[in-house]
Amino acid sequence: MGLTLYPGVLRHSYLYDPLGRKPFMNTVQEIQFQQRSAEDRAETRVRQPWQAPGRGIGLDSVQVEELNRRFEKLHPRALLRWVFERYGERAAIGTAFGASGLVIIDIAHRVWAQPPMFTIDTGFLFPETLKLIDALEHRYGTRIERLQPELSVHEQADHYGPKLYQTNPNLCCAMRKVAPLERKLPHIDAWIVGLRRSQGEGRDKTPLLQIHRTPHGQEILKVAPMALWSKGEVWDYILSNQLDYNPLHDQGYPSIGCWPCTAKVMQDDAGERAGRWAGSGKSECGLHTFSQTQEEDAQAPDGNFPMNTPLGGRLRDRTVDGTEGLALAHHAASLPTLQLDPFQQSDFELLASGAYSPLEGFMLPEDYHGVLDQMHLENGLPFPVPVTLAVGVEVAERLEEGGEVALNGVAGDLLGVMTLERIYPRARAKELTKLLGSEDPSHPGTRWFQRSGEVLLGGAIRAVPAPSRDPFRQLRLTPQESRAMIQRRGWKSVVGAMPLHPLHRGDEYLLRTGLELTDGVLLMPLLDQPTADVFSTAARVEAMKAVMASQFPQTRVGYAGLPLRLRYFGAREAVFHALLARNYGCTHFLVPASHPSLEQLPGGVDSRTLFDTFPQGSLGITPLCMDTTVFNKVTHEIETWKTSAFDDDRCEPIQWSALVQLLERGERPAPHLMREQAVDILSLDLQSRPDYCI
Repeated sequence: MGLTLYPGVLRHSYLYDPLGRKPFMNTVQEIQFQQRSAEDRAETRVRQPWQAPGRGIGLDSVQVEELNRRFEKLHPRALLRWVFERYGERAAIGTAFGASGLVIIDIAHRVWAQPPMFTIDTGFLFPETLKLIDALEHRYGTRIERLQPELSVHEQADHYGPKLYQTNPNLCCAMRKVAPLERKLPHIDAWIVGLRRSQGEGRDKTPLLQIHRTPHGQEILKVAPMALWSKGEVWDYILSNQLDYNPLHDQGYPSIGCWPCTAKVMQDDAGERAGRWAGSGKSECGLHTFSQTQEEDAQAPDGNFPMNTPLGGRLRDRTVDGTEGLALAHHAASLPTLQLDPFQQSDFELLASGAYSPLEGFMLPEDYHGVLDQMHLENGLPFPVPVTLAVGVEVAERLEEGGEVALNGVAGDLLGVMTLERIYPRARAKELTKLLGSEDPSHPGTRWFQRSGEVLLGGAIRAVPAPSRDPFRQLRLTPQESRAMIQRRGWKSVVGAMPLHPLHRGDEYLLRTGLELTDGVLLMPLLDQPTADVFSTAARVEAMKAVMASQFPQTRVGYAGLPLRLRYFGAREAVFHALLARNYGCTHFLVPASHPSLEQLPGGVDSRTLFDTFPQGSLGITPLCMDTTVFNKVTHEIETWKTSAFDDDRCEPIQWSALVQLLERGERPAPHLMREQAVDILSLDLQSRPDYCI
């Protein structure tokens, strides 16, 4: 009677019933299995106490090393149980359903009810892989989350050509694999993977547990329960437990990914990942190489992070979701409430998304005074503008340090909860001197200052997810989303700009100059900033995008709208905006001379001078301080006063205020000042106002 062979049968000591295909263990393997079960039972005496799921890994490198030593002696079942007991739904198995992943899924279901699982459906998966997913969902009575790229296969082909996986496989993997993973990781703290040391190719030192930091600055615990197992042990488990597996393994595919990049391998002694990207020199898709280990991250000097990393090295995303978000909302109902004004709500939203990183909440007094006096936080990082929550004395009197307060938005909806670490007096005189220079009531910064309270609340925040009713949601990216977009496009350098008004020809010139120095331009329009002109935010955005669509290559343009409101703090605010752009992934930042926040303050300095006061490289972003743009009437070119051969009336300054006046009178600015598309959109918006008349 012949044998029915399964993958690795000749390498593994199993026998099979050719009729029922049921494997059984030999004596040695049965003893090993029983020994592991005993070790697993012993694990209950050494694991850490149960800990409720929270946000953040809550471990340092010393603790992780100790855990590695502990779990090396135990069955993977012990490690998986510990992970799920510690992190709950914020731990998830990420799998492509290779052999190791199938073992992890089975063991996880033995120690935890419905362990979260996800896979990345690139659109190029083998039909056999899709059927395996269905079979696993049926077997375990669960649902496997399927992450998908932003572009469909057809959309990608239209944009990049029909075979990007051949012409640029790294870009294809970045868009179809890495980007979906990056969108998933902020929602978990522990990422469980199927890496094993015996797979070779840079995986030979894979630890069971390791702290990783993503390009967005998030710390995540990467868990490899099968790291110490051999290929033989993995297949022994699969066959002895009659697990479903991909039938392509029986057809000569040792490793299975996307069908365009996976080939059969006929040699029996080929490596476990043979057949992937054959002949290209590529061995990894990027899922396990895009993040840094803590050891790699620590190679940079303290406080000195590479350009294009967030300020402080990582983003501080303060939003909680899922059951944790529901629990926070329930908890908030029992707390005293504070309704924020539009300016405060803007700051809260930017803190919640990580845009104000490294801040995790409204400033404590040490940071507040350090920013006013030296433009640095207490930890030494540059930060030129105070981010504070000011309230009246009567409000402060009903709050207590050490307590919490629920923060509601302008519409009355819950934004989140703040821990009241400090309640302290506001240094009004110092703010006026350091930030504004005077109490001139005509200055917009002074008007805001006079309306705010005398007492400051300091402490960390936790935010519930923002409602989806925002009409600009697709434009309003978080720093994590912006960085993911930049990585998908393969940009190594990015120039950021924060336009408040629709673009005129001078703005185009500055953007084109910045783009010449970089790979892409990130437009960061201020969506919630009230303006002195009469145009709606929708019209301003539409006009901006119309100009960019007609004048710039769209593969070089990205958008990340901000809820930011101007403080009108002059050059300090320019530095502040540059640091925000850094957190969004920019390496360069355009500082136009005409930006409204840069109106000269009494006794103030210009932006170029202030930028020069910071040590070279300390800001982590390169400012491009530009002069006023002009139209040269002689050459018919757009220039700046700095580059023009003339400094008289042969050059016409391009000023937004003058263009607004023309539009309000029903006149059309000349094409050399503003594009026709923008003029059409703004004129129509103006005419739609019920009180419009010429």
